[in-house]
Amino acid sequence: MSFSHGIAGIYAVGTTEAARGRGLAELVTRAVTNIGFDGGAPLVTLQASPMGESIYHRLGYRELYRYVTHSRSA
Repeated sequence: MSFSHGIAGIYAVGTTEAARGRGLAELVTRAVTNIGFDGGAPLVTLQASPMGESIYHRLGYRELYRYVTHSRSA
């Protein structure tokens, strides 16, 4: 988690393949989100992967921006 300009940010939440489907990513994301709010942040932001998108929607996050990545083939 990071705090910048009063906003909390969550990045790179994930589980190992063997631990998936047990609710661990949701548990961690919920706990860290609450830490951000408890720390005084009026907003908590995160960058979601397609794998975690449904979890974040369940937790009440909503999409404001979608990043597009471009790369050049070597």
